[in-house]
Parts: sequence; C-alpha cells; structure tokens
Amino acid sequence: MGFLSDLFTPVIAQPYPTMPVVNTGLPQKAISDILQDKNVALSVSKIVLKRNEKCMFFDHAVRVDVKLRTVGNQRQRDGFSVRILRGLNYRIGNGRTMTVRDNVPEYQEGKLYITNQRIIFSSSAKSFAKRLDTLISYDIKDDYLLLQFERGNYCIYLPIITCAEKIMKKII
Repeated sequence: MGFLSDLFTPVIAQPYPTMPVVNTGLPQKAISDILQDKNVALSVSKIVLKRNEKCMFFDHAVRVDVKLRTVGNQRQRDGFSVRILRGLNYRIGNGRTMTVRDNVPEYQEGKLYITNQRIIFSSSAKSFAKRLDTLISYDIKDDYLLLQFERGNYCIYLPIITCAEKIMKKII
C-alpha cells in the first residue's frame, strides 16, 4: 500500500530546529561588578590571551545563523478527461513540482568571550575570533547581540545581555 499512501497522504513539513536553552556561566560577583561599572578582569583558562589582553566578559551563548534551505516540494496538476466510450477515457493535462525554500535558523552552542582586544566565540563548530578594530557596529535587540565586522555579521544569543551591553559600551 506504499504507492497509494504516498499518493493520498499529505506531506508533513519538518519542524524547524528549536533554540537550545542556555544558562549564564558568569559568576554573580562579576555580574554585580559589571552592572556597577567597575573594571573587571576575569580569569579564563579555555582561551589563549595575547599580551596585555584581559578578559572582561564571558558567558554561555548561542550563535544563530539563518540559511535558505529546501523545506519541501509542492505539486501542481492541471487537466481534464473526456469520455470516449464506456471504460475508455482520454486525459489531457500536465503537472509540475516546485521546490519550496525558506529561511531556517541554525543554532550553535558555545561561549562568548569579550576582551579588551577581541571578541571570541568558541564552540565545536563555527567559532570565530575578531579583533575590535575590525568591528564596524554592534546592536542589542531583545536578548541578541548583533555584531557587524568588516568580514562577516554575527547574531549571538546571551542569557544576560545587559552585562554584555555594558562591556561593549566600555570597550568601544
């Protein structure tokens, strides 16, 4: 019954991936120091800092990339049938299949580090490290940090966006 079930069963669209839930990894003392505009230098062991570089912020983050992907196919049929004799029909028609594409978000969990020289996103895939002098602009929308560099734009979700905003204002 595979052919008939394929013919009459509607195509169920695949659900979009859901964003992972991340909690802050920033210590409470660092959060209060950042919110009170104190100079913060956090000790980190997971990244290599350059000479005279200090880590001012780190937290768990999710990088969001929106890609145009194929999400399904749409079939369209036209035509009509003419009965010539009993049991004999003549069918004229055509059909076509169109590919349906949509913007699908992709999520990558990692950690965001903001130092006095660089912005670093570290994860198992899609990591980046960009110098602050190549930063063109940044913006905060909802809980997302939008970064625009000379080569590349990044959208980063952060659980505590106010701390990242304070640090960005301080280093820019």
